[in-house]
Amino acid sequence: MKNLLHKETTNEIIERINRVTADTKPLWGKMNAAQMMAHCQAPIKVSFGEAKRSGRLMGILFGPWIKKVVLSEKPFKHGLPTHKSFLVTDERNFDEEKLRLQEHVRKFFSYGKDKIGKHPHPFFGRMTPDEWGTSMYKHLDHHLKQFGA
Repeated sequence: MKNLLHKETTNEIIERINRVTADTKPLWGKMNAAQMMAHCQAPIKVSFGEAKRSGRLMGILFGPWIKKVVLSEKPFKHGLPTHKSFLVTDERNFDEEKLRLQEHVRKFFSYGKDKIGKHPHPFFGRMTPDEWGTSMYKHLDHHLKQFGA
């Protein structure tokens, strides 16, 4: 399984981010390219402890089952619900959001296993660095595929 803590995977993701332009249309979903770039930053910020999100009650009830699905080899399905705290519906500057996303991806990799995994996931609770790395890759992969990258 690909993992954002691996250099080759980080490089692949950065290259795919660079393929998306402000005018790239989604193959599914409601977000435009700038909103997607902003949305993809949110879970990475949570992994750093820079952003807090709620959702523990649902996580306690359904988290272990959903965590297995998230960490499996299966790609995310189209149209899965997004927690309201991760929704981006306002207009954003594409170039700024793209640059921020690239910076967050690089920061995630540079933090490595020593710093990633110190903060709980709002839905799944404690996660290992590798679980964070896999889930971050799968989330980015899902949205980059949404925009054909």
